[in-house]
Amino acid sequence: MNIRWVTFATSERFGVIKLLVDQTGVAFRALEKQGWTVSLVEVLALEVQDKPGGLHEIIDCLTRHGINVENSSGYVANNRAVVLIEVKDVASARKILAREKLPLLSQEEMLKL
Repeated sequence: MNIRWVTFATSERFGVIKLLVDQTGVAFRALEKQGWTVSLVEVLALEVQDKPGGLHEIIDCLTRHGINVENSSGYVANNRAVVLIEVKDVASARKILAREKLPLLSQEEMLKL
C-alpha cells in the first residue's frame, strides 16, 4: 500500500489525519486493526493549471451551482497540479464539473501520477 497524499489537522482535544492511498480497503483495515477510529470520505480530484488563479475556475463553477467546498488541498506530481475537494453531494458536484468540462481525474489516473 502506498500513501499518495497526507494532511494533518489538530485541535486541543484530537487530531485528524487524512490519507489518499492506492489500496483503500487494505489501509482501512490496517488502521482499524491498530485501534484507530477510521472513516472513508469520498473526494473529487481535479487537475488544475499550475499558475496563479488555477483553482478559481473550479471554485467559481461550484459556487455558481450552490455547491459548498467543505475541505480542499492540493499538490503537484509529475508537473501536474491536482486539487482534492470534499463536498456533501459528491454525485451532484461530479455531474456539474463534468458538464462544465472541468478536468476530473479518475482513481486510475490519480494512481498513475
